[in-house]
Amino acid sequence: MFDDLVKSLENNKGLYEEVYSIIVDGEIRVYNSLSPIINLGTIYGVFFIVFKLAISFQFLEVISSIVFKLFSIVFNFVVTSVLNSVR
Repeated sequence: MFDDLVKSLENNKGLYEEVYSIIVDGEIRVYNSLSPIINLGTIYGVFFIVFKLAISFQFLEVISSIVFKLFSIVFNFVVTSVLNSVR
């Protein structure tokens, strides 16, 4: 399951850039299922309908341990890929 999440980010540049802007740049997004990127992120489990907002660090206090685990994997993948591209 988690490997598929990482592969989804690796194989979809637009989705990766959206997640990057939320996690690294701290941008806030309104959840809109009509947005192709948000819809794709929802299908792959990156974004969650429950919040109707993009997931960012400010919401970590209210999400369940399963969602936190998924978010942590996405966050670690994005940060690692950024660090690897700097080297």
